[in-house]
Amino acid sequence: MVQDDILIDVRAEELRQEKKKLWAMGFGVIAFLFAAFHIYTAGAGPYIALVQRAVHVCFAVILVAMAHRMKKEKEKRQPLAAYLFDLIEIVAALVVTVYVVASVERLVMKIGFATPTTPDIVLGYIMTVLVINASRKAIGWEFTAMTLAFIGYAILGPWMPGMLAHRGYSINEVAALLLVNPLGIYGQITGTSANVIAIYIIFGAIMLRTGAAKAFLNLALMLAGRLTGGGAQVAVVASAMMGMVNGSAVANAATVGAFTIPMMVKRGYPRPFAGGVEAAASSGGQITPPVMGVGAFIMAEILGIPYLQIAKMAAIPAVLFYVGMMMVVHFEAKKRNLGRLSGADIPGWRSYWKELLLLLVPVTVLVALIVMMFSPRYAGFWGVVLNVAIFFALAIPVGRSFSLRGVAGNFKSSGSAVIAGMVEGGATAGMLGVLVAGAQIMVGTLGITGLPLKLSQLVASFGITSLFPLLIAAMVICCILGGPLPTVPSYLITAAVVSPLFAKFGLPPVLIHMFIFYFACFSGLTPPVFGPVYATAAFAEAGLWETAWESLKCAFIGFLVPFVFVYNPEMLGMEGLGRAIEVLLISSTGTLLAAGAIVGYWNRPLNALYRLLLGAAGVLIIVPELEPRIVGAVLGAVTIGILWASGRRAQPVEKPELPAQGK
Repeated sequence: MVQDDILIDVRAEELRQEKKKLWAMGFGVIAFLFAAFHIYTAGAGPYIALVQRAVHVCFAVILVAMAHRMKKEKEKRQPLAAYLFDLIEIVAALVVTVYVVASVERLVMKIGFATPTTPDIVLGYIMTVLVINASRKAIGWEFTAMTLAFIGYAILGPWMPGMLAHRGYSINEVAALLLVNPLGIYGQITGTSANVIAIYIIFGAIMLRTGAAKAFLNLALMLAGRLTGGGAQVAVVASAMMGMVNGSAVANAATVGAFTIPMMVKRGYPRPFAGGVEAAASSGGQITPPVMGVGAFIMAEILGIPYLQIAKMAAIPAVLFYVGMMMVVHFEAKKRNLGRLSGADIPGWRSYWKELLLLLVPVTVLVALIVMMFSPRYAGFWGVVLNVAIFFALAIPVGRSFSLRGVAGNFKSSGSAVIAGMVEGGATAGMLGVLVAGAQIMVGTLGITGLPLKLSQLVASFGITSLFPLLIAAMVICCILGGPLPTVPSYLITAAVVSPLFAKFGLPPVLIHMFIFYFACFSGLTPPVFGPVYATAAFAEAGLWETAWESLKCAFIGFLVPFVFVYNPEMLGMEGLGRAIEVLLISSTGTLLAAGAIVGYWNRPLNALYRLLLGAAGVLIIVPELEPRIVGAVLGAVTIGILWASGRRAQPVEKPELPAQGK
């Protein structure tokens, strides 16, 4: 199973290979229409909330049903009955959606959700089953089991022990709630997926199809190829840039890793380390503005704050994470005596200026629109439009090579690339859509049962009065949920359950949500699932557990940063940019020492004692208190001084050659 991305991955090439099969053709058409629907509503504005969300979930359920059947068909010839069952699901999803859209006036304008009718209840059963079954097909039984457990808790409340008990809800009440109530399947979180997340997934897919991936890689070669450890540094920088518009760890690892991992192996890096670097760097893409992981959009919706504010707050921690990774790569390269890339490996910008236009213009405009306080949805729309417009403009031959036949041929091939991007983007948005709808079921049942408040009371009964143990508990919960669940459900469930526990500490809600979101993103690197590692280990032809261990070494700073900004909110820019940069510089110094300790190298290989001293010094410098920082700085300076002095003494002194004596 893969974490963070969807188990079912449909590519345009696969559909073209099966173009004679009606099922594959239907899937391609529906995925294209799904993408077109979201591009249109991103520019023209979404329909009324319930309609937009219902259509989004309907498309998602249909796409998952069709993709799952195609996946099974590859493994084993499927009987006709299986396809008929999927057709029944598709028709049922359409019927429910038509009913909901037709009932908008009653449900919304006349608050009809407060008095559900018999059709509301019956169709609520059907849609709940469809969403749960679709999530099972998309990612497996673990997510489905958790969803059923939350529904079961809502129904079995009177029989629960102690303070976990509540009045309970009948099955009919739960069914009606999940269909027509604002807390149900078509709730706020599904709205974020329908209005914002989908357009950014489609934007990323189209950019990759139009050649932006090549620009990412070439730009990374130019920026990082001449640094020590060039091959691995390129992987870090390319993954960071790809994450800026992709926000998906597994897709990032698969796209960039196909190029960077063989390059690292070729230049002498061990295979597990090469896979670990790419897995860790790809996971960091989810915390890198402007797009970040799709959970950041949901965070903005839940907290009711502009997405731009979250992107600003995430900038400095993201920089610190990648600085820490580059330091690990630097010391690893020094340890293995691996140098920079040669000039022949680094392209000049003139050789790929077209790809740079396709990358920089849409991303620059997207960021500018978000900064100008336009909605992320609208910014994503213009990113798509500009990318496609430039792609077609570049397809027009100039000079003597111009001909109408040439223009027509180029436009045909460009159109095919854009359509392929829309199909792939629509497919991925659909797969994620069912998971968001499933997470909405969990969050909705949490809301009506009051479980978060009960857990807060339970924790209070244990007499926990310190912030740090609660932060550790939140981290552990995120890492546990991050095994079977993608980032979005992991973040949503942990936030719903854990965030109320921090109310008594007076922390800003955005601070706690950022803490939870970070660990939801990096939980993909923790055992036993570590989704991004599956992709990179395959490219590296390395062992899974060895690659996972190397990825944790590379991403060590990602597990420290959330604690730093909780205790030192200045890192998130809450006291101005100047103070944030100051914290970044101090933390980078500590990260440098810690990276040397983790790799076991400074100016020479380190024994256990020196690694312990450097590691302790690094952590103390990162701690946001003056006294520990002073102790860490002194300890680090003394340790480094001893290392440099002993290193010079260890170097053999070359004796000058004496002139030959004549006989």
